[in-house]
Amino acid sequence: MRLKHEYGELYCHKEKGWWYIDSIFVNPSHRNEGVGTWLMKVALSRCGRPIVLFATPELGSTLKRLKGFYGRFGFEPIKQRKDDPFPYKYNMICMK
Repeated sequence: MRLKHEYGELYCHKEKGWWYIDSIFVNPSHRNEGVGTWLMKVALSRCGRPIVLFATPELGSTLKRLKGFYGRFGFEPIKQRKDDPFPYKYNMICMK
């Protein structure tokens, strides 16, 4: 599913009963204006649970900031196992 805003986009999909937020992007010149919050609220209203995402700071944010942002929507960290094949540093899940 693709959610589009004038200044951002969010992509998510469902696989084997789980929803995954694949990416969320907000135009850098429109960050901190509520675009990401709007995209997340719409996604959460349309997706079932559980929802998983892999937070990465590749697009100009920090893991600390991402943890706070996603935490506002009910996402909690998933403990990463040492043998976890994902190269991401911050896996999160929302169950409610």
